[in-house]
Amino acid sequence: MSEDTLIEIIEVIQTSADNSELLWGCNIDLPNQGDQTDSYEISFKGWVLGKKSPAIAVELISGGETIEKIAVDQSRPDVFEVYGNVSKAGSCGFLRKVEVSKLLQAGELVLETVFSDRSRVQIGEVQYRKKLPFLKQVQADLGQSQTRLQQIQSELEIYAHSSKKLSQPEQNR
Repeated sequence: MSEDTLIEIIEVIQTSADNSELLWGCNIDLPNQGDQTDSYEISFKGWVLGKKSPAIAVELISGGETIEKIAVDQSRPDVFEVYGNVSKAGSCGFLRKVEVSKLLQAGELVLETVFSDRSRVQIGEVQYRKKLPFLKQVQADLGQSQTRLQQIQSELEIYAHSSKKLSQPEQNR
């Protein structure tokens, strides 16, 4: 990660919609593996096209809790070219920058589509890693260094104490 990077996308896993009873198709355009941002936001962009019921939202789930609900209502002429005979094909996109500063230092966001009939299907996972701002990173590194220094000092004291015992002549001979 570069000095300005605050978020790095480790991996984007797209769930295969090929066999889904609920989807004609879907795609996560953003984020991509290796993307880096200089803010605590991740851009999510893609599309999802329902078979039985129109997709109304994509929920981002972290640790089992929904942290963001993104409307599925963006224009997608590219999807309409392929699925022109399917209702809502021209407006099946989603797009939003999502604030992630309060999430874990590293984690996974699950993308789950919500349909108008309240059915749901997972369409992907995004694994990310956050970097602390420079000053907080220095403070965290300093804390780790102090802990390690204390461990080394303890080990040296134990070594010095055991060496002292070995070098003293036995008194009871």
